[in-house]
Amino acid sequence: FKAAMLSKLGYLVLRDSYHSDGFRLARFAEGFEPQQGVQNQSGAFEILFDCNPQFYLDSGQSYTTVANNGTISNPTKFNALPPIQIAFSSTTRNGTVTVNGRTITITGAEGTPLYIDCETQNAYRISSNVKLSQNGKITLDSDFPFLKPGSNTVAYTGNISSVQIMPRWWTL
Repeated sequence: FKAAMLSKLGYLVLRDSYHSDGFRLARFAEGFEPQQGVQNQSGAFEILFDCNPQFYLDSGQSYTTVANNGTISNPTKFNALPPIQIAFSSTTRNGTVTVNGRTITITGAEGTPLYIDCETQNAYRISSNVKLSQNGKITLDSDFPFLKPGSNTVAYTGNISSVQIMPRWWTL
């Protein structure tokens, strides 16, 4: 059990029974040593986690299609950094996506859909379960977009057929 637990690297989803509507990202803060019971038939141990402060709501963990010139509403008091999934209507994969006045220009994207992750600030496509960089295919007029508390506007132009956003709502 100890080897299996310590083989997990980086931050992973941590859920608890007190907050069934979301999760935190956590990692092991340090190793642990089980105290073995009688004849090694039981054991007790304490696990220390290092958690990010964000409590991610399950309601923000799936993609939502946003109509052109549509809105998406952030129910929390914190800016969210979503991944945006963009599908194109032709083999010419050019266009713009604007969220709250922040525009991403896409020129010659390869494959569809194109993903733009506003948290990691990366653009990529997926081929055979591998993320392939598309960072050279996008330009931004300012910083990456975010979803502010309340109503957020989304618009797109060019050969874009649909835009889906995973809001990643979070609170403390």
